[in-house]
Amino acid sequence: MKVLLVGPGGWGRYFVKLLLENTDPEIVFEGIVARTSCAMREEVEAAGIPIYHSLEEFYAEHTADLAIICTPSFLHCEQSIYCLKQGTFVLCEKPAAPTTEECEKMMAAEQETGKFIGIGFNLAYAPGTLAIKKDILDGVFGKPIRMKTVIAGNRNLAYYGRGSGYAGCISKNGHMVLDSVASNAMAHYVFNMLYLLGDAMNTSAMPTLEQCQCLRANDIENYDTCTMKLTAAGIPLYFAASHAVDSAIDYTFCFAFEKATVTNDADGNYLATFKDGTVKTYPDPRFTGEGIKTFACLDAIKNGTTPVCTVNTTLPHVKLIEDIYHNIPITNFPEEEKVYEEERIIVPTLTDRLMKAYEKECMLSEL
Repeated sequence: MKVLLVGPGGWGRYFVKLLLENTDPEIVFEGIVARTSCAMREEVEAAGIPIYHSLEEFYAEHTADLAIICTPSFLHCEQSIYCLKQGTFVLCEKPAAPTTEECEKMMAAEQETGKFIGIGFNLAYAPGTLAIKKDILDGVFGKPIRMKTVIAGNRNLAYYGRGSGYAGCISKNGHMVLDSVASNAMAHYVFNMLYLLGDAMNTSAMPTLEQCQCLRANDIENYDTCTMKLTAAGIPLYFAASHAVDSAIDYTFCFAFEKATVTNDADGNYLATFKDGTVKTYPDPRFTGEGIKTFACLDAIKNGTTPVCTVNTTLPHVKLIEDIYHNIPITNFPEEEKVYEEERIIVPTLTDRLMKAYEKECMLSEL
C-alpha cells in the first residue's frame, strides 16, 4: 500500500513521524508534496523519500493507494479531487472544506471515481467513541435528551501567523477559509455531538443554529470565542469554546439520555452513569494519534469498505460553520477586558465566564 503525504508541515509533521516509523512492510512511504516546509526533512531525505513541489510532479513519476492531505482547508477540495482522479483514495484532515458547495463537489468526485475521502476527525475513529455510539444506536441509554460541551485553550500570536497565514481568516487569496475556534482546533468537540446523534455509524445529525454569539480578542478576521445553542435530531445542544482564555478548560461535556448520563472522568474516559447506579466506562477518545485514522483508511481500501468518517459524515459541521458565517456578527471584546502579553492576548475573566455559561447553557452576554 503506497502512501503519499501532502502538506508535511504543521499538523502534517505527525504523519511524517508516523510513516517514517512504520514497520509494516506492506505500507510504503511513497512520497511527499510540500509547497513550503517539510518536517523532519533530514530524516525524510535519509530514508530516500522523494519530495515534490506539486501533485502533478508526484503523479508524473508515482502512483499511490492513499493520499493524506494536511494542507490548509481551502485547498482540501481541489487536492482531494485531484488525487481521486489519479486513482488514489484520500484521508483529508478536518474540516472537509470551508463550504458545503465544495463538499458537494468532493462527494460527486467520490461517486465518479469510486474512491472515498476519509475526513480526519480523530474522535470519530476512536474506539471509545465508536463503542459509545453503538450503544446509543442500540438504545442502551434510551432516547437522547440534551447535550452540552465546553473546551478552551489559548492560541498565541505564532498560531495565527503560522504557515500561509490562513489561521483566523474568513477568506484568503479569493478562497473561502472560515477558520475559527469552531471550525478548526475545537471543531472535534462540536462535531462529536453531531456525530453521536447520527442515525448510523457513518452519519451525523444535521444541526439548526438557534442562537450564537461570536467574539474576537485577537487581531484576526474571524472569531476566537463562541457560545451557541443548536438543535439536532430533535434535541437541544450547547457548545462553548475559546482561544483567548488565560487558563485552559479541558474537554468537558454532559450528554443526557433517558436512562443514563454520559460525562468524562478524571482520565478523560467516557463515563455512562445509569439511573440504577451502574456505571459503564469507555476509553478516552482523545490523543489517539494519527495512526488510528490512517490505518482505518488503509484497512478500508484493503477490504473494499468505507471509513466511518467521510465528507458526507462531516457535512453537518460544515453547514453549521457556514450558517454562523452568514447569520452571526462578530463582536470585539472591549479593550479594557484584554491583556496583551508578550506572545498572546488573553481575557483574564473568560475562563470562569465560559464555565458559568456552560453550566447555564447561555450566551456569554446573558451572564
